[in-house]
Amino acid sequence: MARSRFCKEEMGFFDLKLYHGGRIDYGIESIRYVGGETTIIAEMDSDWWSLYEAYSELRHLGYPRGNISSLWYKDPALPFTDENLMSFSTDVDSEEMY
Repeated sequence: MARSRFCKEEMGFFDLKLYHGGRIDYGIESIRYVGGETTIIAEMDSDWWSLYEAYSELRHLGYPRGNISSLWYKDPALPFTDENLMSFSTDVDSEEMY
């Protein structure tokens, strides 16, 4: 998720693409996201982006924090592979995203 993890735009804003409600399917040669939905949250402020903000956005989509087992991210310029998925579990991780 180079240093620009998301589609970061001018003035410190970026668009966040969330895949939710599905699962990661581990195939023999590749992985893919199966089922669920895709939601774009436009113009997220990178100055305020944090793990807390991620959980807040997910709560707005109907996912209480207690029901979320893990969060993952990847650079949108990289292919969807196991090696490119990064755990999102601390605010340090949120800084690595952009």
